[in-house]
Amino acid sequence: EEAVLRYPDDPDNLLANYTIARASHRAAESPAKRAREAKTENERAKNRSAMVDYLERALKTYADVQRAITLAGGSDHDPLMRTLLRNCYMMRGGVLFDLRRFDEAREAYSGLSSLYQNDPFVLEIQIQIASCLRRLNEPVKARLAIVQAQQLLAALPPNADFLATTNFNRQQWELLLNQMAAW
Repeated sequence: EEAVLRYPDDPDNLLANYTIARASHRAAESPAKRAREAKTENERAKNRSAMVDYLERALKTYADVQRAITLAGGSDHDPLMRTLLRNCYMMRGGVLFDLRRFDEAREAYSGLSSLYQNDPFVLEIQIQIASCLRRLNEPVKARLAIVQAQQLLAALPPNADFLATTNFNRQQWELLLNQMAAW
């Protein structure tokens, strides 16, 4: 953080800020675990507060990086900036989900889905949207999000490189989405 403040015009500033956001997001895991394991309400409240502080810091930093990339137009020609922008959108959604702000998380993911309609990554987005909808107690809409993911999967070209942006190949996605559609 000190280096980012000291050298604001450094070309690696965006990547450093993204790393700071990831570190804050990750740092929230420890107080979250301690809150779950706490024996007293005072201990739970203290740890929840620390978790929220880390998550809010991560949320702000992700938004700052996202805004800087968007304003600079850097994601159009630079693969690193495009990846950072995609990850900022996803991580913002993840932080909002962790903060139990499910409607805002769904909106963050929905905004991203239009940018990656022809990329296997859109399947990850649809699953996250479905998770938010389940938490919002909208099971019909959650199932529709999974059905939409199945349709998007069918529309992806046969030579799509799933492992470049997701953890699963085409067959694994089909299996996962079929299982989720049955829930």
